Amino acid sequence: MTAQAARRAREPQERNQQDQQNGSLTLPASVLSTVEHVDGVQRARGVVFVNGVQVVGSDGKLLGQPGVPAFGSSWSDDRDLSPYRLVDGHGPTGAGEVALDTQTADKGGLSVGSTRPSNDGLRPGNR
Repeated sequence: MTAQAARRAREPQERNQQDQQNGSLTLPASVLSTVEHVDGVQRARGVVFVNGVQVVGSDGKLLGQPGVPAFGSSWSDDRDLSPYRLVDGHGPTGAGEVALDTQTADKGGLSVGSTRPSNDGLRPGNR
């Protein structure tokens, strides 16, 4: 990353104190373009990462433990840019679809194709 790109990346951090408290940081989309044009960068991708996600099990109860991180992240099928690996099914392809880690799915009695209500502002019956 160039010094100019690094400086631009720090500016939102200074402006978004509340985002930092929630474990997130919003960078302008222009930073991605800057990073993509740095010599030696083959691919770059923007990511959405949200702390405080709650998953509802098949019994209607919230999963997870107090104090344990509960996050959601955007999905990428690019194995070089994503830390996530599927063990079954396919990655989310549209609104209302999510991929869960195996521990959460098992604990919640959820499997590929399960539907659950959502409080994320999307339509009811999200998966």
